[in-house]
Amino acid sequence: MTSELPQGVFVHEHTVRFHETDRAGIIYFARVFEYCHIAFEEMLRAIFGGVDTLFRHGTWGMPLVDAKTRYLKPIYLDERLRIELRVARLGRGSVRFAYRVLGPDGTLRAETELTHAIVSMAEFEPQPVPPELRAGLQGLGLVPADAGGE
Repeated sequence: MTSELPQGVFVHEHTVRFHETDRAGIIYFARVFEYCHIAFEEMLRAIFGGVDTLFRHGTWGMPLVDAKTRYLKPIYLDERLRIELRVARLGRGSVRFAYRVLGPDGTLRAETELTHAIVSMAEFEPQPVPPELRAGLQGLGLVPADAGGE
């Protein structure tokens, strides 16, 4: 299956649950952010082996500093979604992730961008993208091996 994936994409799949929808069977708008953040957590899990390990024992964090979504088509109960995550920008002290939420038929339902700043956990002050994060993103094929921070 990995060979079929577009270069530079991390994929997470999600089935829409009953509690995620309104009376019409359409998801509540904020769920798209939740689905994308779950894909982000799964990407971190693929890099570090667990999100808890990173945040409990790490010296840096990744607070969200900007979020936006374009809603293109409704997302319904029981649909199997494909959430594609790409690195849109690797900065000196931040990472912008671009997400595409696709329906079971492959139609684009939403596009989302989430930007995370890198901060020290002790002072909550900005810091450069840690080498282990950069290496992990490179290992997943999300950024080229020679990518530097802008």
